[in-house]
Amino acid sequence: MRQNRFLLILATLFGAMLACTVPSSQPDVVVAPPKKQITITPAETVTSNAPHLTITLSPTDTVAVPTDTQQASSTVASQPYYPSGFVAVAGDQLSVTICNLQGQALAVVRAPGMSVGSPPSSVHVMGSVVGNADNVPVIFVNIENQGRIMHNLNDEIDVLVPGPDVANLSGSPGEDTFTFTMDWRLDDGSSISQLHVYNPAARNATQVHEWIDANSTVIFPLAINSAEASNPNEIWFTHRLWGIGGDIVFPPQEGLFHFDLTSQQETMVLTTSFNPVGLSPDQAWVAYVPKDQGFGEGADLQLTLYDLISGLMVQIPLDSGSDRGAGYAVFSPDDGYVAWMEGSGWQVAETPNFTSLVRIADLNGNSLASLPVETLASVTGVVNPTWAKPVGWLDAETLLVEIRGDDWNNPALVRVRFDGSGIAYLASGSFAGFVYP
Repeated sequence: MRQNRFLLILATLFGAMLACTVPSSQPDVVVAPPKKQITITPAETVTSNAPHLTITLSPTDTVAVPTDTQQASSTVASQPYYPSGFVAVAGDQLSVTICNLQGQALAVVRAPGMSVGSPPSSVHVMGSVVGNADNVPVIFVNIENQGRIMHNLNDEIDVLVPGPDVANLSGSPGEDTFTFTMDWRLDDGSSISQLHVYNPAARNATQVHEWIDANSTVIFPLAINSAEASNPNEIWFTHRLWGIGGDIVFPPQEGLFHFDLTSQQETMVLTTSFNPVGLSPDQAWVAYVPKDQGFGEGADLQLTLYDLISGLMVQIPLDSGSDRGAGYAVFSPDDGYVAWMEGSGWQVAETPNFTSLVRIADLNGNSLASLPVETLASVTGVVNPTWAKPVGWLDAETLLVEIRGDDWNNPALVRVRFDGSGIAYLASGSFAGFVYP
């Protein structure tokens, strides 16, 4: 069903292209490198000779401003995207807690040596969680061997993917299947990343794609979908700058790509001039900003919502004080609302003055709530809060937000309704992902 939806996306976008000026040259199709198998030995380094060319099916650099009469299209999800709970990472990063939607702990699972990054990137609960979390396998990225994937079932921990160089992972909701990348640098300073899909039945992983870039961007998986249980057929990813430092608020990403595992074809959905900052659970909407927005002090900044089915673009101006841009956009499971973080000030300075703001809107661009970090943190014990990041939706109307302050390693999770009401403490720890029935 998802495959049919993506074909509809392609047909709509091609129609939009035909209404515009079409380049005289015929676009080239991306050809994926040959598949490689990962067994229980470290994966070999592979250099692909396949051309890395793209079909551009995306908005141009000039984005049309929507009129007041434009309405977001109604999108019906092909399956429920409502979670049954969430995963929180303890401050010591030695364990994860599987919680129900009320924040009550269902299970505490050891995860020694876990590498914690922005979700989805480090933890995946394999299978469904309904009522309890007994006998639920949990996988996580471990920092040893320069990055490997571990498996914990009933407190027995073993190596699932030995690495080396496993950087991040993204799981299929409520299923055993997941995708991950292996990232490293070549002798000439360029970066290489390989995208893999894990097959739980065969207990191995297959390399499905490779990216080599002189500008140090690597593949970062955003979502993996399956036509049926444990049978993945599409991956959505972006290219993320890797190994850089500085006062970075939002992950520097370039472009949105769809990879069809059946045809082995990659399609560029959003050009590399844009940074995708959020993808709806059903992949019908993407939120994006200009690629360099995070450094656009004083610029007229905005967040754009792009309907991948109809081609509709809805632009939402940022708060006048948000000179660090916007990111971490999350869509409700019914595509009714979107929430995102805006930032201002600097984290790395003689006198740090960074602060953040969570905003919520409907998909017509109507602003519903604007919540300073101090307001959201008022129900927690976080000292000098600066960081309020929306991480997902518990249901169609309840947003989950991660709060951090001076003690970065002791965050808290709060919930708030779509209109900014009902702020309540939910759990301690950082967010690591959802679990599904």
